[in-house]
Amino acid sequence: MSPRTMLFTTVTLLTLVVDQATKAWVVTNIAVGRGQLSVIEGLVSLVNRQNSGAAFGTLTALPFRQVLFGAFTLVAFAVLVDVVRNLPLDNRGMAATCGLLFGGAAGNALDRVRQGYVTDFLSLHVGFEPLHTWLDQAVGITELPSFNVADAAIVAGMVLFVVFFVRLPDDASDSTAEAS
Repeated sequence: MSPRTMLFTTVTLLTLVVDQATKAWVVTNIAVGRGQLSVIEGLVSLVNRQNSGAAFGTLTALPFRQVLFGAFTLVAFAVLVDVVRNLPLDNRGMAATCGLLFGGAAGNALDRVRQGYVTDFLSLHVGFEPLHTWLDQAVGITELPSFNVADAAIVAGMVLFVVFFVRLPDDASDSTAEAS
């Protein structure tokens, strides 16, 4: 196994294990929808929310959302594996980034298959009053949507993917295409 593939696999598995372990702890220790454990007073709390929709609870009313989410996840897996297979052997940054994306997608997909919903548990509070007021008036929320380790890995992976893609020199992208 190449170092690139080994790094991708390691980051994928670490992301998946940390995601599932933290969700299991939350499900065991915090009541669904009611309990809350303050981590940093007024800023970060642990909660137990069941999200049957997509990011931030969107698409919950879509009748075939599980099929749609499953199809999207399978396509994402195929694309990520293809990207990793076609990376230059020394491109560890993009391999790790793809591992974050794959591990995060796998963590949420596993929840959807086992439970029909994703367990979200990280809740960030808006303590800055002008921002709190703006969110309430502009979007109608006073609390940011809760999320989990898989979501954080996906967001971090997307940001890193864009950074690495933008920084990829033209000759590296040409040599990657030629290697296919």
